[in-house]
Amino acid sequence: MAVPCVAFTAQADTVPFKADGPLSKLRTVKLDLDLGAGNLDLGPGVAAGKLYSVSVVHDENFEPRAQLAGGTLSLSSKRRGAFSRSGRNDLTVRLSDVPTWDMDLSVGAAKATMDF
Repeated sequence: MAVPCVAFTAQADTVPFKADGPLSKLRTVKLDLDLGAGNLDLGPGVAAGKLYSVSVVHDENFEPRAQLAGGTLSLSSKRRGAFSRSGRNDLTVRLSDVPTWDMDLSVGAAKATMDF
């Protein structure tokens, strides 16, 4: 099952980005998370029937993305351009406890809270 990649272009100082995906019959799901800078809150607590939910509050300096393709969930919220000024980038990720998660987490200058 492939879900199209979702990207959001900010039009205001701080805007929300939200995405989620349905629970599937996959026994193992790979989470590929790439957060350049910001705040990360990763843990359980997704709504019934959902595989994941992600919420990002960001400004125009960041571009969040969420894509579920096959057995891989790719999440990122990275700075636009190499020399943009710092800004808000708060990423909250909730995961289902039904599948086994294989996680590849790349986190830069961030404050991270993770509950497994």
